[in-house]
Parts: sequence; structure tokens; C-alpha cells
Amino acid sequence: MPLGKFTRIGHVESAKDFNIPLNCSSMTPDVRVGLTFDTAAQDSSGAPGVIKTDQGSGNASGIGLQIINRTTSAPIAFGSFEPGTPNSAASGVFNNPYTVRYYQTKAAVSPGRVAGRVVATVSYQ
Repeated sequence: MPLGKFTRIGHVESAKDFNIPLNCSSMTPDVRVGLTFDTAAQDSSGAPGVIKTDQGSGNASGIGLQIINRTTSAPIAFGSFEPGTPNSAASGVFNNPYTVRYYQTKAAVSPGRVAGRVVATVSYQ
């Protein structure tokens, strides 16, 4: 990704969709299956849905990873229930569709690898 594309805080680039399927059995119909993302993963910028990225030698700076819940079309809210796709079946695969994209967190950016991790807890509502 050319650094010249990152021109201001909040700029986003290169969205990539992914899905977290959960195989569930013996569910009550209309129960929502979702994820709660650990608040410890939130980037210090406080930008919505942006997770911390690896820092240090060989890693980019000023660029984070933002996760969007495709069910709600909004950035994830750390520590809150993030619903997956509704399913009226009592068992089967419940999908949790997301998008991840680069998010500029600082005015100055430097090149390198961008990688991050987040812990998510499966929950039901």
C-alpha cells in the first residue's frame, strides 16, 4: 500500500471482508449469536473499532486496523455485544460477517507491516 494514500487521520483503505462462522446446536429460535471484542485490544487513538497493531522494528506506525460489523454496518464497539446474522433455525452455522480495513490513526505514518490481534467472546442474546 503506497504511503501517499494516507493523507489525514481517519482515512481508510483496502477493505477486506471476512466471516466468523459458529456452528451451534440446540439453540432457541430467534436467539442472536454474536461476539464481544475485548476492550484491551482497542487502539490508543480511540477511533471507533480500531484495534492495536504491532509496534517496533519492521512495523508501520500511524496506521491501525478497523473492524466493521457487516450486520450493523458500523465499527465494532469494544466490550459490547456485536450481533451476527439473524437465524431462525434451532441449530446450524450462525455467521458473523465483518470487514477489516486500514485506518490512519496519526498525522504522520511510516512504512512497515500492519498486524494486530483481538480476543472475542462468543455470546448469545
